[in-house]
Amino acid sequence: MSDPVDWLSMHGDLRRHGVEQAATQLLDKYRSRWPKIVPPELHRLAASLSARIVAIDNLEGDARLVPAFGGFVVLVQRELASSRYGRFRTCIAHELVHTLFYSKADARPRRLCEPSKAEEYFCFDVARRVLAPHWLLEATGVRTMSEAEPIFRMLVETFKLSRPVAARVMLEDYELVRGIAGRWSRQHGRWELNRGSTYATPLLTEAERKTLRQVTREWLESAAEPATPHCVIGTIESSGDSAFVVVEARCADASTHGSV
Repeated sequence: MSDPVDWLSMHGDLRRHGVEQAATQLLDKYRSRWPKIVPPELHRLAASLSARIVAIDNLEGDARLVPAFGGFVVLVQRELASSRYGRFRTCIAHELVHTLFYSKADARPRRLCEPSKAEEYFCFDVARRVLAPHWLLEATGVRTMSEAEPIFRMLVETFKLSRPVAARVMLEDYELVRGIAGRWSRQHGRWELNRGSTYATPLLTEAERKTLRQVTREWLESAAEPATPHCVIGTIESSGDSAFVVVEARCADASTHGSV
């Protein structure tokens, strides 16, 4: 098994393998005891890693990992649990992944490397596989589904993922369907894609992505179903100025259209 620090310098297929390896290592003890709980129970996962989760008020930032005598404490913003539960779980999983970058040889864990953006990105990628492990996707039948809407709904409602995390799990991590997803904002009467929050199946060509972005814009700007063979899953926020939309590149039923 690779040294955790080595994972941070990997690219392409090697990095993807490193992410899978890290998730397997992190979940090893948990899976041996609680392989059937859906979604994964994060307090039990934390305990398997000699960590405990403490929700507090007025935390600077959403969550933080603190080394302690005999293990770790994950501090997490209490308000997230009631207002943004998917993000609450993502933040906890993300901080637990950081434990891989500590030596446990001493009574108080010691960092193996300086914190970095590379580690942050890596931990977010591993966290998604912690929240939606491959064996639970198989056990719940997600891996055998063929259309985006039921897969996305299962990831959001059963696995308790936020919509952006569910989209990345579906489109990028496991490539369960082909498509794009992203957050859009209405600016000066026109819907525009927020470039920092877009996701897509890796093998889509730029021409395909452009087509799917246009399908999304047509869906947002029209109350009617766009004349397209693609499946649109969208949610427009109550303000009417923000939306998160997933578009599947192919859909057997051209009328399929939902909101999650």
